[in-house]
Amino acid sequence: MKGFLSTLRWNFFHLFQNRYTMLFVAISFLPVLVCIFFQIYPEMAQNTYRVYPDQQEYEFLQSPEQTTPSGIPYKLKTIKLNQQEIFSILSYRFLLGFILLFGLCCLGSKAIGEEVELGTLQMLFLRPINRKTIYISKGIALTLTGLAIALLPLLSMFFLIFRSHGDFLIFFQMIFIYILGILSYSSVFLFIGMFKGGLYLALLYAFFWEFMIVAVTERARKFAISHYLESMVFDLIGQRTGYMSSFWDAAFVLVCVSFVMVVFGIACFDKKEFSFS
Repeated sequence: MKGFLSTLRWNFFHLFQNRYTMLFVAISFLPVLVCIFFQIYPEMAQNTYRVYPDQQEYEFLQSPEQTTPSGIPYKLKTIKLNQQEIFSILSYRFLLGFILLFGLCCLGSKAIGEEVELGTLQMLFLRPINRKTIYISKGIALTLTGLAIALLPLLSMFFLIFRSHGDFLIFFQMIFIYILGILSYSSVFLFIGMFKGGLYLALLYAFFWEFMIVAVTERARKFAISHYLESMVFDLIGQRTGYMSSFWDAAFVLVCVSFVMVVFGIACFDKKEFSFS
């Protein structure tokens, strides 16, 4: 146990002092600036969507009628976002679904490969602990690093939006979503990072699959972690649509993904031959 804790501590500080971590710590405060912007211009925190004639509220809307390029009439309805919606959507879209996604992509995919190049992984192998312990400690350290990056910006957004009247339930619910999201992404990117060109494979996965494919097809989104995180967030604020999973179904899938990827990762790491220069 002592050896595991010392390895975990070493891995955490090694990751947290990484130049990529410092970069993403700085970038993670961009959503806080957006919150400040919303405080100055509250009229910007609203959604506009189309209402068509087959919807009951269509004839009661006062907005002028418009038509689509195909000639279908519609009216625009504008709804101001409440505090919970602003906090949940902003913290997911900006911080978890974009900044942390690519932050964990860079950190996780290089957590093993970079140590092979520097020779520090060989030093870990010389310690009286097995490879499984080393891999698990790296996964936990990567998850803790992601949470460390997210915690202060998340707190800042919470107090900027809710001020002194905040309901901490929504904050702890978002923390739960963050833990599952960071754990899932960490397990995937740490696994990818064991292979040659891991950073490029991870960037391809993050950008093409997690960030792009979910916006193109509803069938493919069921195989993306971002789909289940989005489902949890929108279920939390009562805006879950038909294609989304329920909060606890999505949470169960993310736990399963994390477990499977950790098991695969341990199996590969335990048998893989590393070439130290």
